[in-house]
Amino acid sequence: MKGKNIFTTAEYHRLRELIVERNNTPSDKQLPVRNKMRAIGFYGRDDWGIVDMQVEDLDSLIAEGKIIIQDNVRIAVLYHSVSGTTKRIAEAILHGINSVDGAEGRTFPIDEPDAEYVRESRCVILGTPVYYASMSGEIKMWFEKAARPLGMTGKLAGAFATADYVHGGREIAI
Repeated sequence: MKGKNIFTTAEYHRLRELIVERNNTPSDKQLPVRNKMRAIGFYGRDDWGIVDMQVEDLDSLIAEGKIIIQDNVRIAVLYHSVSGTTKRIAEAILHGINSVDGAEGRTFPIDEPDAEYVRESRCVILGTPVYYASMSGEIKMWFEKAARPLGMTGKLAGAFATADYVHGGREIAI
């Protein structure tokens, strides 16, 4: 998927306007309108195989559950923690997320994520302890094997690292 499949109500209404605008624009002048749609994260032909998208097509994708309208921004905080330090930082980040109106977050150990929640999240934040100025092997394996089925393409992302001492390599690990 090139774009995303979770949109806010405001993005949905803007997409409807842009679809109507594109349909009323001569084909040789549609590129700026399509670029506005892409800036929202919508790629009609590439993601959905629909050429000449109509408003009804967009509504059908929503009715079929292929596109989700979600006003609360879901944020998943995934972490690997051995000593508990990375988990504590993940929980502090979660506290900050949940203190913002319109945002909801949950934390998950990297080996036990709620796949549906992560797929439906607009943002994923990843936390790792630092080993020899690098992320943990569990995080590396997650990137190689487990990340793809969770639909990470098009999501906002963040990362944090914990180390035992100031010059432990956190800035290199992320």
